[in-house]
Amino acid sequence: MSPRAFAWTKNHIGEHGGQPENLFVVGHSAGGHLVALLATDERFLKAHGCQSSDIKGVVCLSGVYRIPEGNAEVELGGTTPLALRLDEMTPLRGAGAKAELQGDKSGLPFSINIFAPAFGNDPQTRAAASPVTHVRKDLPPFLFLNADKDLPLLPGMAQEMHETLLKHGCESILRTIQGRNHNSLMFKAVTPSDPAARAIVDFVRAHGLSSLGEK
Repeated sequence: MSPRAFAWTKNHIGEHGGQPENLFVVGHSAGGHLVALLATDERFLKAHGCQSSDIKGVVCLSGVYRIPEGNAEVELGGTTPLALRLDEMTPLRGAGAKAELQGDKSGLPFSINIFAPAFGNDPQTRAAASPVTHVRKDLPPFLFLNADKDLPLLPGMAQEMHETLLKHGCESILRTIQGRNHNSLMFKAVTPSDPAARAIVDFVRAHGLSSLGEK
């Protein structure tokens, strides 16, 4: 979500029956990075007359919270946390690959500068674009959701962001959703009984100004 879109929503949602004092921001993958940065680096909101306290809560699904310097070191295949496999992305709407991956087997290592097109190569620019570098006290509560078969690097980033928020006295919840990959985590969340959907509803219910009806 862009800061301009958030500001417009805050200023006009009341005209459509919404509650401007009860706004949550939610994003998946690159969207998870954007909502986390929106909530932590207040410069963007202040430029449009808003502030972090205008956000009641932040929900990040499989997001990016630190733009690392240089290339990302990953593995093609294998079962280590660095492994990049097809089951981490497909099926889009299924429960995830059923095959159990046994042991901690390395794949073919390779290096890729995946963040360069969006952020360039300057370390300071990458740090400024990393939500984890802007964490401070009094931020809105966060909910982090990752898939058990998520893309490499992302679970570790969520863990770091979660722990950094807690160290600054902020509220943060980190959950891993079983039977999901990077894409199905989002697509399956449209089902009310889905564990990711329930986690989001519970989070909004806990931090919103008005309770949601039980469903």
